[in-house]
Amino acid sequence: MSYANSKTDKNEALRLCKERKRFIKQTIDSKYALAAANVSYTKSKRILGNSMMAKKSGSLD
Repeated sequence: MSYANSKTDKNEALRLCKERKRFIKQTIDSKYALAAANVSYTKSKRILGNSMMAKKSGSLD
């Protein structure tokens, strides 16, 4: 194996490592975005439930 092939292999390994690192970062960012969306959804459902209960009990007009 010549020097050029060895250097190409190292560059390929480095490229793959950087690509995997980028994918992991995207996965973590997506995980946090999903968690934030889930919190917002839960809060919305709670507000809706409270509004419906208030309407049912007649405290809202």
